[in-house]
Amino acid sequence: MPFPEKVRRWALEVTRGKCITPIYDEQHGWHLCGAIATDVDHLEPESVVLYEGGDPNNDATPIPRCKKHHTGSGMTQDDEHGETYLAPWSDENWSRHPDMGAALDEYRKGDLDEFRSAAKKHIELYEAGVRFWNEDEGSERYEKELFDRMAQEYGVPRPDVKPHKLAGKRKKKGWFEGLWE
Repeated sequence: MPFPEKVRRWALEVTRGKCITPIYDEQHGWHLCGAIATDVDHLEPESVVLYEGGDPNNDATPIPRCKKHHTGSGMTQDDEHGETYLAPWSDENWSRHPDMGAALDEYRKGDLDEFRSAAKKHIELYEAGVRFWNEDEGSERYEKELFDRMAQEYGVPRPDVKPHKLAGKRKKKGWFEGLWE
């Protein structure tokens, strides 16, 4: 589910409506994407925050992104060998949730359960200790610090919103629970 509209609007105001995904190219070096942000991504994935017993409406960092960097295909091509592969973070074709873009495509073709299947797979991967999103801890930390700095400069505090309807209802078991059953 998306952020509540008040948080979404605030996050877009903080970034002046621009995608703040860091990218690198030979012509410009490191820079922010700067395209119009159509989505506001949960930096800490919503399903993970819920799984851990938190509230994604209030606990997750909102990151404005363009469609390409949020749910685009995330594929790039090796010019030297012509091979196509998942773009790494900072590549102009990188996408944080390329599987959700594919799920949307399948949904539009008539597979109404595709999003449910993708969410189930996310939890299975998370429980197995595998990241289901295309980012590492270092890049997440950088994006959080970047957004937090922009929010501080913006000077308007994050709006208070109602907790997510599932907040606090799920909680990850400790590694030891069920061990002796």
